[in-house]
Amino acid sequence: MNNKGARFYAGVPCLDFANTVEPRRAETEHDFVPDYAALLAWSRQADLLTPETYAALADVSEARDASGPRRASEAPVVYERAIELREAIYRVFAGIAEGASARADDLVAIQRAYAEAQATAVLRPDDLTWTWPRLEPALPVWLIAIDAMELLRSNRLDRLKHCELPCAWLFLDTTKNRSRRWCSMRECGFEEKVRRQAAKRA
Repeated sequence: MNNKGARFYAGVPCLDFANTVEPRRAETEHDFVPDYAALLAWSRQADLLTPETYAALADVSEARDASGPRRASEAPVVYERAIELREAIYRVFAGIAEGASARADDLVAIQRAYAEAQATAVLRPDDLTWTWPRLEPALPVWLIAIDAMELLRSNRLDRLKHCELPCAWLFLDTTKNRSRRWCSMRECGFEEKVRRQAAKRA
């Protein structure tokens, strides 16, 4: 299987984050978010963090900021919470895609992160948008949890699918006739086409 790396095929950030493990259904997996620094970089790629917030959090995580070592020491703990959230998101939405009920503990993991995000948010008086402290190491986790909760409460769950190949990445099928089968036609779709052609020749 081609090494896709961290890609953004799903249509929403929370599913793209769940897709940072490849493949999902094989004995050997590769994690594209192996530490807190990678989590920050992914969050910037996903446009969850502005360049300024990304830079500030990177400074904090490396204790280069006035917040000092105390905040830096939070990074490994936040990373573990992010991975717990990622796996809960994958199990919940993969289950929904397959018509199964979500596990209660996975829903609790999403709800807990979402509640923390809401408890820390401040409503801006000028444009009535939510903001969070820029130097909060858990910010990426909170933003992903908010996105997951919004998807859970949306009317788009009937468009939820996972790739038919072993990568099993999640995505929202926004095609008119709901015919999408792969996370990416250029990658997994192409692999399937090659496989079929090889089978015909054999």
